[in-house]
Amino acid sequence: MSGASRRTVAVLALFALGACAQPKNYVVLLDEGRPTSVTVTTAGGAATLDRPGQAVSLPDRNNAPQSARLSDQEVRTLWAEALAHEPPAPVSFILYFVLDSTALTPESRASLTQVLAAVRTRPAPEVAIVGYTDRSGTNDYNFELGLRRAQAVRREIEAAGVPATLISVASYGQANPLIPNAREFEPRNRRVELTVR
Repeated sequence: MSGASRRTVAVLALFALGACAQPKNYVVLLDEGRPTSVTVTTAGGAATLDRPGQAVSLPDRNNAPQSARLSDQEVRTLWAEALAHEPPAPVSFILYFVLDSTALTPESRASLTQVLAAVRTRPAPEVAIVGYTDRSGTNDYNFELGLRRAQAVRREIEAAGVPATLISVASYGQANPLIPNAREFEPRNRRVELTVR
């Protein structure tokens, strides 16, 4: 079986009894909130699942996968135990900064508690932090400022108990503005974007 990484695709395989008491294996593509696909290959052929809810049954390893229809209720029933242990979906946050500094705006300082709460609800959180700037400095300066902003937020996340090895930090400086073609000092482009998995 080949496909996207385990973070972007959820595939459930099940050994279950069919209506004729014949064993069947199913592979179902779940909705992970972004386009993805998985290819199921046997000695008899292959099938690609590229839409949420799409499924195939595998009669045996020598025959090609066969298209299958499973309702949402069937998926929830058959895989209830596995789905109960499914990790929560990633959540994203944006925090804004004071002009030319690593100080959060008062509103974002208050929002930081929501970020920390989301981090604390996960048993082994992974946090990706990316810093950005407006266009008021040079490319090099803005890259460094974006990185310092991301590192400042990283320190807050580490203080909440997340090991440094589970936090990634990057900077795009003035690239990828939230508000394209904005004025030079656009405050909404002075930000850090966080994804908590």
